[in-house]
Amino acid sequence: MGFETCGPNEVMVVSGCCRGNSEYIPGGRVFVWPVIQRLQRMTLNTMTLMIESPMVYTKFGVAISVTGIAQMRYLSV
Repeated sequence: MGFETCGPNEVMVVSGCCRGNSEYIPGGRVFVWPVIQRLQRMTLNTMTLMIESPMVYTKFGVAISVTGIAQMRYLSV
């Protein structure tokens, strides 16, 4: 391994010896000791979820149609 790099749309997670907690490196480079440290890569691309509920009842018993859209990232740093 040695020096590892990643682009601006991903983050590297380094864990193992010489690090108390996992370290997050967004869009940069880091030195990783082979065998005693672990490197994982995660994407920071945005994912869009669309949730549709065609028959939702209000507390007054009126049927309505509901559509929800959420945008999220896998990991926020």
